[in-house]
This record gives sequence, C-alpha cells and structure tokens, in this order.
Amino acid sequence: EGSSPGEEGAIRGMGFAFSAYWFNANAIKLGGMWSSDGDIIHTDGTVERGRDIITQNRILLFGRPEYRNSRHSLILNMINCISPDIAVADGTWDLRGVVDREGTPVPRMEGQVTLVVRRIGDGYIDASRYTVKPPGENQSGTPVRPSTPRTIIR
Repeated sequence: EGSSPGEEGAIRGMGFAFSAYWFNANAIKLGGMWSSDGDIIHTDGTVERGRDIITQNRILLFGRPEYRNSRHSLILNMINCISPDIAVADGTWDLRGVVDREGTPVPRMEGQVTLVVRRIGDGYIDASRYTVKPPGENQSGTPVRPSTPRTIIR
C-alpha cells in the first residue's frame, strides 16, 4: 500500500500541532487530537482512555505552576500507512521547562513515541505509547510521565 507524501505530511503536522497546543496550554485542542476512545498508556502502566479524560488531565496539568513554562515537542519522522485510513507514526518527544514544587528547574526529559492515527477529518490519535530514556541517558535520571498530572482521572 504505502503512503503518499501528502498523507505523511498531514501526520507529521499532528506532531507540530501537538507541540503548539502544549506551548499555548490549550488543553481542549490538545485533548481533541485523540479519538473519543483513544488512549495513552504511560511507562508505569497508567492508562488515560478517551478524549474527555485526556483533555481533563491536561487542564489539570496546565493549571499547575510546575508546568506553566513547559515545552513539549513531538516530532513524527517515520510513518507507515498500513491502510488507507490507519497509520503508525514513530518519532521522538522531549519535555523541558518544568520546575519542581520549589521552582527549581527539572532537567529535560526525552524518549521515543509511537502513535496509531486514524483518518477522520484531520485525523485522530487512537493510541499513544512512549518511552523515557533510562537513567544515565536522561539528564534527570528520574523517569517521569511527561504529560500527565499526578492525579489521573480515569
């Protein structure tokens, strides 16, 4: 089957949109990137299921002072269109600008990400999985979920 340059460009654009929505602390647009039953499975096994839960968790996260000036980039660089309407997109993420409760900067976190994207309109994320570079490779040495608050709404 393969994919066309236009399809790949649209999917790559989802990564840029994610980064822009995060930069602007736009939880509604960010959560709206997921399908109604799409999910994020975090490295610790925590699952956020559904657009509404993902949006609510981002509203909570963006309300925390620790994340006020954070930047979360998502670069999708390997796209495999496995059907006319479904693609798997792999890439990298990083999170920087986070501070701890005392206001001390937290070192940048980074890793790899895989998304399953379904074509509906501009496209929706059905599944998101990511890794966090292990201690020694990650400047912080502390695995942290990059995009969820401590309180998870399920």
